[in-house]
Amino acid sequence: MAPVPTTGFENPPVPVFAYEVPASGFMVVEGFPIQSDTTKMSKAEKEKWRKSVQEGAENWSKEFEMKVQECEEKFQKEFAPKLKEFESKMKEWEEANEPRMKEFESKMKAWKESQEPKLKDFEEKMKQWELANQPRMEEFQKRMEAWQKEQQARIQELKLILQEELKKGKN
Repeated sequence: MAPVPTTGFENPPVPVFAYEVPASGFMVVEGFPIQSDTTKMSKAEKEKWRKSVQEGAENWSKEFEMKVQECEEKFQKEFAPKLKEFESKMKEWEEANEPRMKEFESKMKAWKESQEPKLKDFEEKMKQWELANQPRMEEFQKRMEAWQKEQQARIQELKLILQEELKKGKN
């Protein structure tokens, strides 16, 4: 089967708009003002600050609209033809491979239907085996835990020996 056609799409970077509002002591990043403490401002300063924020937001809005328009124009210019070419190749690929895909789907459906009874039988046998062997598995688990407790001292001793050997190797 032929591979699915792809083309080298590159996503344009998303612009981050940040600017300082003059004489206000704060920045606007993507339309969200980051300000300093306004509790110490006089009414006139607060009004001036409010106007500068409004002015900044309007400027940001205009800049944002211009950037969006630039991106749309760039997309139409650069990506729209690639997208049309990709869609065309994809359609050709789908038409060329449709019989194979339908045949594959049909075979998979038939296989699934033929294997379903076997799978159910296997699952039932596994449940029976687990039930029948549960006491033995629990006994094995208990013996392993006891063995680990018995060997804990030996394991610590081997770890110390290994650490000493590694120290010797580094020196």
